[in-house]
Amino acid sequence: MSNNDLNRIGGIAAIVGILIMFGGAALLLLVPVGLLVTAVYYFALYRSNSSALNLVATLLAAGGSIAMFFTGVGGASGYGLALLAALNLPPLLAGFAGYTKADLPRFLSIAGIIAGVFGVLNAVVVSIGGGDYANPNNPALTPFIYGTYLPAMLAVLTWLVWGGIRMFRKA
Repeated sequence: MSNNDLNRIGGIAAIVGILIMFGGAALLLLVPVGLLVTAVYYFALYRSNSSALNLVATLLAAGGSIAMFFTGVGGASGYGLALLAALNLPPLLAGFAGYTKADLPRFLSIAGIIAGVFGVLNAVVVSIGGGDYANPNNPALTPFIYGTYLPAMLAVLTWLVWGGIRMFRKA
């Protein structure tokens, strides 16, 4: 398979993965499926940049999404850690890898780094609140939970959409 074909497949995987994750609002099982599809995007980034951080991002995205199938939902800390590994840490690592190379636009790399940092902060605040972001132990944590969740998700969406389009057009 040529790099151009892999770039196209990676770009399509990023967009399709987002669409599948949006279906997770109706059927929660679609969230790990969508994250597993986005692992293909990280693999395409790894093949185009050959960075160890991109390889770790690919392994985290695939491993975290597979772990989500085996952990329970609804307040399970294992599910939250798997979600952190599959959704927020790969953009952080790939953003760091892209920041040092001229291959990715600087703002796209910064969006990945922001997604990862706010995702880690969200995981910490949610774990302090008992592990269930919808029903925290202390209701005073709710503004902090959503204050870290919203920037993380907007940055992840920016990272995946813009990165997917860029990978598709790069081919």
